[in-house]
Amino acid sequence: MNNKAVLLVPILFSSVLLLFSGCLHSPVAHSEPPEFTDDYLDIWNFFQTYYPLFVFKDINWVETGNEYYYKVIDCSSEEEFYAVLVEMLATLEDPQISFRSSSNENFETWENQFTANVDRQVLVDNYLNNYGFTACSLGTGYCDPALLPYIQIDSLSYRYEAADLVVIDSLIAEWNGMSLPAVIVDLRIQTNKSTNNCEWFAGRFTDSIHPGAIFRSRNGPEYWNYFDNVNAIHSSGPDQFLGTVIILVGEQNRLGIEIMCADMINNTRVVLVGDTTMGSVSFSGGLATTNGIFLKATAGTVLTREWEWIEGVGLPPDHFVESSPEDFAAGVDPVLEYAIELLEQY
Repeated sequence: MNNKAVLLVPILFSSVLLLFSGCLHSPVAHSEPPEFTDDYLDIWNFFQTYYPLFVFKDINWVETGNEYYYKVIDCSSEEEFYAVLVEMLATLEDPQISFRSSSNENFETWENQFTANVDRQVLVDNYLNNYGFTACSLGTGYCDPALLPYIQIDSLSYRYEAADLVVIDSLIAEWNGMSLPAVIVDLRIQTNKSTNNCEWFAGRFTDSIHPGAIFRSRNGPEYWNYFDNVNAIHSSGPDQFLGTVIILVGEQNRLGIEIMCADMINNTRVVLVGDTTMGSVSFSGGLATTNGIFLKATAGTVLTREWEWIEGVGLPPDHFVESSPEDFAAGVDPVLEYAIELLEQY
């Protein structure tokens, strides 16, 4: 499951075709199926075959298909058909879904709403600069370990770059050389929303193999037929940091960062501080319909090692720390202040 974006080609099962042709098609109103039904069936069947969240969301996709099929057969233009698709897909409340065609802009999907628990300017200007903060172009930054053992991660490459490793491994070597009992890893500043799989980063903080996130996809016709692949976190070599890792998270953390956290929380030395993550951790596959609609839709999701859903739920912190826009307006970062106090306990 390391390759999260896969082109999936749907197969129209005969039972599905029978359902729609026998139960949904209205021969009285239309002597022949309208031109949009092929695309509609392609899209409906893609979800019926691959979508992993029907059980979690308690959605009956057959009933949904019936309802919107009757609307599709009354469509007389592409604009009307696209409007029906938007309405149907919006019922899934899934930010991974989008579609486009030669005459249609990307579908504006429903997005998880969140309140950030960090203000980057306050964080850097009022705190990190006092600890010798160095910002890196590759999406990380770190403080002078002698002043504050802290690293900030914006995003990490799916296939890690040498520059990522140089910065992180050099910092870990410094931490180890100082025999530090604990460090802070701040994940709250996240701009990259892709489904990066960063088990290599989790491996920098363990000296043994431990189970990480579970990647779940459909493995049969029933909504609860799943294929679950457990992500094993391996020790990355001789120079891991083996102290306590205080990870700062918030509602804005999704996808790759949530997967990273799910990979790390089984490590008993990892402590999450801040707010519950967004709960938007599913990854997508693609479909090209008969008449050239290009669809991106959820084809797999991620669970914790305890088989708990992350999608729509998020990962709760071990230490919840409330923060607000009023805090940031006053130049205060309660989450970092709490983490520094926690750090001093070690």
